[in-house]
Amino acid sequence: MKVGQDPQFDIDLEPVLAKALGPNAAYFKKGRICELHSYGIGAFGYYRRIVEDIIDDLLNSISSLIADDGERDKYLKALEEVKKMKVAERKIELVKDLLPATLRPGGMNPLSTLYEVLSEGLHAESDERCIKLAEEVREVLVFLVGRIENVKTADKRYVESMRRLIERKRK
Repeated sequence: MKVGQDPQFDIDLEPVLAKALGPNAAYFKKGRICELHSYGIGAFGYYRRIVEDIIDDLLNSISSLIADDGERDKYLKALEEVKKMKVAERKIELVKDLLPATLRPGGMNPLSTLYEVLSEGLHAESDERCIKLAEEVREVLVFLVGRIENVKTADKRYVESMRRLIERKRK
């Protein structure tokens, strides 16, 4: 009879995803392990926890992705209201229509859809139904945090490169 496993079962995350998730990478791993063991509701619990934990950081990061100054101003006003709220669902509702097109391929809003599916799964769906949806939930979550992290990293590299070029020009 097997009682445990040493070393414990673990999965590796892509470095960009691990960086984007930060301390929530451990929840992502646990969600993925639940998924691999066909524990759909367990996976949903971990994935929803990640969405709730990272929502403020995501919403702060999104403002830098909005190109139009007028749209950015609207977004920043909504973001100020969001910071006063505790409930993730209300936060998402307030900013869902202000997400930049780069985060809404095909016009679909990943943030609101992801949160709705996770909530329904936790409160009303069977374990079997959740496991069938878990892969799509995970893919959307990876897309969302990955896209934001990639844009932030690219922007940072661009600014640093431009500064070096400008500095070289001055010399």
